[in-house]
Amino acid sequence: MADYELAGRRVRSLSDRAGDCGQGDFSVQVGADLVSAELIGRVLGRETERFTVQYISFSNIPIPHGCSTRIGGVSSGAYESLNIGQSTADAPSYVHENRRRLGMAVGVMPVSLLDMNHGTRVVRFDQLPRGLHKGDACITNVPGLPLMITTADCVPLIMYDTVHKAVGLTHAGWRGTVAKISQYTLQAMHDNYGTDPADVQAAVGPSIGPCCFEVGPEVAEQFREAFPQQKSLIIEHLMLKSQQELLQKKENILKLYINLWRANLLTLLEAGIPAGNIRFSGLCTMCNRGLFYSYRRDQRVTGRIATLAMLPE
Repeated sequence: MADYELAGRRVRSLSDRAGDCGQGDFSVQVGADLVSAELIGRVLGRETERFTVQYISFSNIPIPHGCSTRIGGVSSGAYESLNIGQSTADAPSYVHENRRRLGMAVGVMPVSLLDMNHGTRVVRFDQLPRGLHKGDACITNVPGLPLMITTADCVPLIMYDTVHKAVGLTHAGWRGTVAKISQYTLQAMHDNYGTDPADVQAAVGPSIGPCCFEVGPEVAEQFREAFPQQKSLIIEHLMLKSQQELLQKKENILKLYINLWRANLLTLLEAGIPAGNIRFSGLCTMCNRGLFYSYRRDQRVTGRIATLAMLPE
């Protein structure tokens, strides 16, 4: 197996590809950076190959961190190419190799920590565990201890306490978003490390956007109840049926879409994080097939992206 050396990184802004995050009048910045890390694989000191691993980073998070893309790995088929998910049907040896490459590129080694079940449990890590802990968010204040969550449409959040030097990662699917899991994460950081939300820098990574997250009326109703003053979270599109059905029944179809980005923004603001401390990638995983895996688009057979963060040693 090759040892890897980092030959360099190139950074390009993706703000021109960012979608509408529903930020409205808030002074929230939308747009992340695409980092291309060139790696050199060597066997016994001999140069063997050069390749590029790409990941997403945020200018307001000053610690090693990143959200992986699907670029730069060895997996094939539905998992092409940088699949990080061990729970998929991808070959474990490929996933292991992908994780090695991503770790070298980002500077944070991907380590599985959580058995995520769309709840609100936050797990504090003081050392690497021997097994998975049930939870959908993780926090630490230990330098050099890598945190990771994996997603394929759900919303990943990074929260960094600039004063007490603590970090938290949150996995917010629609259920976690309705339950406002990021507030549970911030509360756990306050209880364990004294975190004040006013000192937190937050970043919201790639996930399914309001352009693609279609839901049924029962899910829409849960968002209405959780965010009663925010009608703009639910987007209604009146779609014509087929021409034949239209002629016969003269009916239209009302489709409902949820803006998970705005919902999580409102949750962070409600918790006390200043709008100027929040960054959104604005990148939809379902739209950007070349960059990201999507559980919904790919009908459940797909890879996973990792969101990583670590306090520097």
